[in-house]
Amino acid sequence: MGHNIIGNSGHVVVESSDVHIASNSTLPPAVTAALQDIAREIRASGDAAADAVLDAFNTELAKPAPSKSTLQSIWSGLVKILPDAAKLAESIKAVSFFLF
Repeated sequence: MGHNIIGNSGHVVVESSDVHIASNSTLPPAVTAALQDIAREIRASGDAAADAVLDAFNTELAKPAPSKSTLQSIWSGLVKILPDAAKLAESIKAVSFFLF
């Protein structure tokens, strides 16, 4: 946990214990805020599996031309293992609406 994921695609960047959103106009503000909420919850939970899946999502999102089908697949897996998914319902909905 606490990986540095840095790119220019508006993905969530986790540096030490801080969660940031890299600036990018292609992601709506509601989606960047939702991703930040989800990343914070995953970091706080200490769930290594969810953290690894979020890393995979962010890595794909950081690519110059991310694959929407890959993002959708990773996202579906992440939602299944999210700690306290009920607490994140609105954030999950915002990102899911954007992806699907």
